[in-house]
Amino acid sequence: MSGYELHSYFRDSAGHFWPADQSQIYRTLSDLEAEELVKSRVIPQEGRPDRREYRILAKGKRVFEAWLKAPLPPDTVREPFLLKMFFADGLGSEGVTALIEDRIVATQQILFMLQAVLQGVVASHGEAGKDLGKIVRYSTLEFGIRHFKTELEWLLDLKEQVARSVPSQGKEMQK
Repeated sequence: MSGYELHSYFRDSAGHFWPADQSQIYRTLSDLEAEELVKSRVIPQEGRPDRREYRILAKGKRVFEAWLKAPLPPDTVREPFLLKMFFADGLGSEGVTALIEDRIVATQQILFMLQAVLQGVVASHGEAGKDLGKIVRYSTLEFGIRHFKTELEWLLDLKEQVARSVPSQGKEMQK
């Protein structure tokens, strides 16, 4: 598989929860080759740049399997929106509501995209049924959908709370 093909595959599969740009893919492939986990070969092409194809080596398969089996440390949440919201009382209720409304729109767009991807995957590949590969892949899309539905519910609740709030004393930012 070429770096371009890998990037396309990644974008259309795991990209909904782990985005990676093309330069990151090529850097990683180069690092993996230096560690002798993958091997590449150059395929000459007429009228186009040469194509470099990669294949995973036995050592790479072992390292990947070990990574899959190893426990992960707990995630640390770094959510810029939550940081903004934590300090947003100085914007007043109108400013906070504007932040929330922008986030609602963005969350709805992501939710719509994930639902469309899941429908497309099911339409082209069928229901997961008992196929373990499909179950684990589809579940990542379902996680994203549930996550953004929950966020949307939280945002709508927060918007209602802000509408009923009173200004904090001495916290309004100067305009």
